[in-house]
Amino acid sequence: MHRKRMAIPLFGLLLLAHLSACSGAGDTSPPSPAPLPAASAEGLWAGTTDTNRTVTGVVLDDGVYWFLYSVGAKPSIIEGVLQGDSNAQDGALTSLNAKDFNVEQPVTPVRNTTINGSYTTKQSSSSSYQSNVQDTFTTTYNSDYELAPDITAVGEPIPV
Repeated sequence: MHRKRMAIPLFGLLLLAHLSACSGAGDTSPPSPAPLPAASAEGLWAGTTDTNRTVTGVVLDDGVYWFLYSVGAKPSIIEGVLQGDSNAQDGALTSLNAKDFNVEQPVTPVRNTTINGSYTTKQSSSSSYQSNVQDTFTTTYNSDYELAPDITAVGEPIPV
């Protein structure tokens, strides 16, 4: 009886040793390559429009975006914001549900619009939209988007 009790744990130990030897530790075939990340328009972007406005915006990893734009020739005065969902594939960017929130338009401060454009991942983009006027904006990628947040900087005054 004592032999039977010892045989079961010993058999289990031998089985585990055999399975670990078959786990591929000696396998010399190369691992499967990791899939390449899809090119996207995600990031922090800054630039200008063809009507002399400054544009600064962010596109999140899910395609949601916000772009602030200034009054023409007055980059420190924000006139409005474009917000919506975008679809970015193979260098083409579209947004069919864009909203233009314009503080300078008291009669119709929110307008529906569409955005069409192109982008190069983490480099540049060019898009146009029709709201109050036809506007085209060209932006460049800002790598600050990739910086890790610094919790110690929260609450510090912003230098002017």
